[in-house]
Amino acid sequence: MVYRNFFPFIVTNEQLVVNIIFNGEDVTVKKGNIESETERKPFEINLAEGNKSFMLWLIKKGTQMHGENPVTCFARNLKADLSNGKLSYSIDNNDGYLLYLTSEYFDEHVDTKGEKIEIPVDDILKINKKINEILDIEFSSIIENNQKETKRNLKNFKKKYPSLETFIEDSNIIDDKKIVNEKDIVQSAIDEKSRIEKKFWNQIDREFENEEDKLFSDSEECYKLLNSSLHIYVKHRESVLKRLHMLIQKFDEDGNDKSELESSVHELFIKRGTTLSDSSNINHLHNLWILDDKFTTFSNDFKVKSTKSGQPLSDVYIWADDPEKTKQILILELKSTTNAHNAGNTKEGMIAQVKRYAHDFYKHPHKTLNWTVNTEQVQYTGIILARKSDIDKELTSNSFSGGYKPIPFLANSYYFEDNFSKDDNPRNKMDIRIELYSFEDIYELASNRNNVFFKLLKKEFDIE
Repeated sequence: MVYRNFFPFIVTNEQLVVNIIFNGEDVTVKKGNIESETERKPFEINLAEGNKSFMLWLIKKGTQMHGENPVTCFARNLKADLSNGKLSYSIDNNDGYLLYLTSEYFDEHVDTKGEKIEIPVDDILKINKKINEILDIEFSSIIENNQKETKRNLKNFKKKYPSLETFIEDSNIIDDKKIVNEKDIVQSAIDEKSRIEKKFWNQIDREFENEEDKLFSDSEECYKLLNSSLHIYVKHRESVLKRLHMLIQKFDEDGNDKSELESSVHELFIKRGTTLSDSSNINHLHNLWILDDKFTTFSNDFKVKSTKSGQPLSDVYIWADDPEKTKQILILELKSTTNAHNAGNTKEGMIAQVKRYAHDFYKHPHKTLNWTVNTEQVQYTGIILARKSDIDKELTSNSFSGGYKPIPFLANSYYFEDNFSKDDNPRNKMDIRIELYSFEDIYELASNRNNVFFKLLKKEFDIE
């Protein structure tokens, strides 16, 4: 509009009437028209040259106020820019206003062309602070509503992106007079995380050159980065456990009995045909942590082998070959989550099957695992994961010899210090500890463990 450039000139002249054609219509602009849509906010402030008077004008407009809203300055009745800065007010408001500022102080310091107002930076900062104080009071109810909406956005952000929460200071977000949407909160957190992560990689491996380098690994920033990474990994675990829970559901979505293949369970725990002997970039290859967190990382002395379908071997072998410790092997059998094919089988049940695999390894360790070892000096463990109904079937079958005891704190899991035959002589036995875990118990145990990790990351309780 025409008055945006000549606003003070129009409002100070009672007789001035401007007729223009705007969008094909005749428009009359005069002081009375502008004043009806204008609020005045006079104020005084002590500046470098002493106490100065100003008039802040709020003029209604048809569009919303959003984000940073400029305060337009006038000198000698014409629009002019501050040469050393700018004035603005930040808010989101459906009722839009133009913000104009006039003062004799500006008139005194405008250049000869009437384009630039030459005043010190400190004066600009003081003026802007005073304008913000005045407008905060004027729009207090709008600010309150904006902050309520920002709080809701912040709450949703924390729920959806827990790994980014640590990179946000709540007060910086909530105290904003604008509506801070979820997208902006996410971007702010990502920017802060990127800054810290760059600092991490620049400092973590360098020689200590100063105290800052030395202390970074113990810093709050480093903690935030580690917390975020762990949050992502623990959330990944949660999604894996949801898949396991779906597998052990007895009925499908229509309420009908469902049958899950043993291969589905095998692939969830560890991909078939995989052998792991180090811990670099392997987290996506296995989820053996469901069984126990000690089966999270592997090394040259601690390995895992997942067999292929159709091989005359157990599903998974985990073995320890530390020269300074007892040699160990764990034979892991993963059964279908709905119906184990040999549970309670009179010819060869689940326990007998594990004993046969132990015997085969005892006789041919190199053929089984490419491991040259004295099998007399190996400690043997067998673990069977099956549905609790299949475990009950196994332990109540006619072929079962008895002796299995409940594992403490678990509802449907058992163990026994058993043995297997070394050869055809029934007196030649080798000790093996066999544990039967129900999928239901393992799921609950792993879920509880994961929930504890989440609570620790969220600082819901502390470790004394």
